[in-house]
Amino acid sequence: WSVLCANGKFVNGIYRDTYAHRASLVDTSEHYKVEDKETHRSLWIRDKFLNLKGREKVQSKIKDIVRDKYKRKKLYEVDSCFGGLAIYDMERIMKKDRDVPKCTYWGLSKIHRKRHLKPDCEHVSFNACVIGKYEISYNNETSHYKLKYNKDCKHCHPALLNPRMQVWHGKGAWTGMMGPGLFYPILVLGLWMSLMDLPLFLFSQDSLFLVSWIVVYLVTGSALYAVYQCYCKIKCRSFDWTLRALLQGHKAEI
Repeated sequence: WSVLCANGKFVNGIYRDTYAHRASLVDTSEHYKVEDKETHRSLWIRDKFLNLKGREKVQSKIKDIVRDKYKRKKLYEVDSCFGGLAIYDMERIMKKDRDVPKCTYWGLSKIHRKRHLKPDCEHVSFNACVIGKYEISYNNETSHYKLKYNKDCKHCHPALLNPRMQVWHGKGAWTGMMGPGLFYPILVLGLWMSLMDLPLFLFSQDSLFLVSWIVVYLVTGSALYAVYQCYCKIKCRSFDWTLRALLQGHKAEI
């Protein structure tokens, strides 16, 4: 292997880093190309809702793996991953006999089945370089990127996702983005979302998620309502007994 990635999660327990995650059968990229009618040039647009079904499929698959005590003990080969924490084989990052890195973060990746580059998550091209699939370099003289593609990939070492290597994104993920003052409100919101997402981890089939959500929270709500009604009745009876005792004491004095 060349890199071992963590199962990075949000505070509500959902696999978060689908942008850096790549697999051969699922597309989780967030960029698409359009043509500018005025300049007749190609532009790349980032849309976080692009390939949303693919990202949800990855999240669902990892959720099922984590829930199974046998599946979560295995390592899963992917094209790219990160999850907030990754362990790399440094010999595959550095150039041989030179104390300089061979692999660098570029924010670009190779288009599938083409020798062209597109904007993408920086971990995708970095992992591809570490694995041995392709390398991206920049020529300062020509101001162009260069792609070195390994077609055979005989000596490639895969990236592995470890479901048990869990990283939870809470304080560190949010305080840098939105300020430390919002940490506790966001943490409370995350805990509330974890309660709302509870049926997602109780039922394996996502198609039954809505039904399971309704069943779980109807039962929970009914149970809480029954407890509340019992509490009200006990409280009312206690009040009646107290009132009766006071009235009887008042009559005795008269």
